[in-house]
Amino acid sequence: IRDRPFQMEELHARVETHLKLRRLQIELEETNARLANANDRMSRDLKAAAKIQETLLPRDVPRIPGTEFAWVYRPCDELAGDGLNITPLGDGKVGLYVLDVSGHGVAAALLSVTLSRLLSPPSEPASILFQKGDVGDRLDITPPAEVAARLNRLFPFDSATEQFATLVYGILDTVTGEFRYVSAGHPGPVHLPSGADPVILESQGFPIGIAADAFEERSVCLGAGDRLYLYSDGVPEAMDSAGKLYGTFRLLEAIGQARSQQLQEGVATLLEEITRWHGSERPQDDISILTVEVAGAPGVDERGVESLVTRPR
Repeated sequence: IRDRPFQMEELHARVETHLKLRRLQIELEETNARLANANDRMSRDLKAAAKIQETLLPRDVPRIPGTEFAWVYRPCDELAGDGLNITPLGDGKVGLYVLDVSGHGVAAALLSVTLSRLLSPPSEPASILFQKGDVGDRLDITPPAEVAARLNRLFPFDSATEQFATLVYGILDTVTGEFRYVSAGHPGPVHLPSGADPVILESQGFPIGIAADAFEERSVCLGAGDRLYLYSDGVPEAMDSAGKLYGTFRLLEAIGQARSQQLQEGVATLLEEITRWHGSERPQDDISILTVEVAGAPGVDERGVESLVTRPR
């Protein structure tokens, strides 16, 4: 059999094809390397941002005679839109809040951090928890409704980002047991009276930045042995594999069943039950729970168990 004639053009074409493939391979490798480096930088940045968020959580749970505090915080991503804190305000008063920014990721975390900075301890210059008093340089504790009103003025709804935040903020008087609070579109706190069934407290109010309506300040008196739970909507809205919500009924039932446990243990048990419900260690939404138990014998609020006060903004 006679060999095929040697075709120089065909050889050149094949060599050129191999060279092009090699160049493409090198470019792909370089692109993958750049993407890997960018991913590493992003991962480091997310971890650094998450550590910053952690610094805005309660560092040391306040030790105040007659009261006990506990909390859990489980973000659904590296960065969370939730925030919570326990802030001593002096004269036996303690500020408590849980906030929840709509959405997830970096944008939600940035707004959450900004709000948390404004709700920081009075020693921080940005704090809005104190306001100038009527006498000299004295600073007075800002009422809960006014705290929500200030945030509402500072963070109007932005149609470009479509972000908003919900908030429950209150001041606990550890001497009298009175808890004065405001809710801005947030789930109502759960009051677990000693020896009685848990109840969800009133919580009407628009989210921060949504409307110009006045915020309503409410109060509840906590007796000896009572517990109070503040939480984000990631708790009642946790879904199982069939898309069924955990719901407020299960939440109230779980809180009632945990009354025999120590406070921190009871909060951990509640988180475990929610985790079992949605079937994963990583929740679908951020989960924040902050609770307080009054162990002493506070005075009785002469206005009754719960009262409503509307403060102008």
